[in-house]
Amino acid sequence: MTTVARTAAAVAAAALVGALTACGGDDNPPPAPQTSSAQPAGPTSPSGPGPATTTRKTTTAPQTPQTTKTAQTPAPGTTIAGEGMSAADAAALQQSVDQGHQPWRLDMAAVAEAFVRSRLGWSGADVALADPHTAEVINTATGRIVSLQLRQPARAGDGGIWVVDSGVWIS
Repeated sequence: MTTVARTAAAVAAAALVGALTACGGDDNPPPAPQTSSAQPAGPTSPSGPGPATTTRKTTTAPQTPQTTKTAQTPAPGTTIAGEGMSAADAAALQQSVDQGHQPWRLDMAAVAEAFVRSRLGWSGADVALADPHTAEVINTATGRIVSLQLRQPARAGDGGIWVVDSGVWIS
């Protein structure tokens, strides 16, 4: 086979591989729209025998993380799940508090603050009690506000533990 015939065969083979790749005929997925391919190079040696080589250069645009405002800052009116404590869990927690553990559970404002710290990741919060079962909590860093509904599931009144039942984003 002559050098010209070998070069023509190599170019045809490279074109076939390129066509199969574009159609998904190999194990690699087709390149994303941001990619570009370099043109096939000529033979390895202009006058010597040997197969033609093909170079493929792929460049991809830098990827930026996709963030959505709603995922980071819920819209006003979005509900917040409470602690979801069962009656048995509440009774066990009440007994533990009666024995002197977690005394902050007897303070509605402390429970609201602990909830936004652990559930929402707030490091600073101002708590205002709106009524006997509602706490409005302001994130001191961002100004965001949530309203939390609390209840005393095991014992009502003095000495009863408080838990967050539910909440809603105000702003």
